[in-house]
Amino acid sequence: AANFARLIDNVTCNRLQDVVTACSTALDAEEGFAQFNYGSAGAGTSNSQFFTASEETSRSSSHPIAELKFATTVDRLIATAGIPPPHHVKIDVDGNEYRILRGMADLLSAAAAPVSIQVELNEPHTDDILEFLKDHRYRLIDKHYTRSAERRRKQTGDCAGGCNGVFRRAA
Repeated sequence: AANFARLIDNVTCNRLQDVVTACSTALDAEEGFAQFNYGSAGAGTSNSQFFTASEETSRSSSHPIAELKFATTVDRLIATAGIPPPHHVKIDVDGNEYRILRGMADLLSAAAAPVSIQVELNEPHTDDILEFLKDHRYRLIDKHYTRSAERRRKQTGDCAGGCNGVFRRAA
């Protein structure tokens, strides 16, 4: 909620109200209401998590604030809300990347599919994401590691977590 307020402030400050239409909804593989657990109420924070009804939704000490949030799919937004298909996509949502990708399967199969996708690759869905994107004619062309993951990789050789994969659509 605080990040959305900052986005609105930025749109207004930059006089982009006629260009940018903000949308405060969660993205998922299907539509419905579920719990969005905030890691913090402050703007610019991370580690918040959207949980579907079939998942554990209890609040923990790491998620002290929750909101009932409506989720939709990227495919539905494009089909019904007049949102144009994106040319490039970046997904880094602390664990729900695979579900969001599944909710954009029609887009990824379309002639107007994005040219590139950057997505956070973390367990347990890294292999699922790689296979899903391969099935939609995307190939991994690069990886970017967070600073902490890069340090861990250099010290221990462990490459798990903290990586964003960059994928390009095959011609």
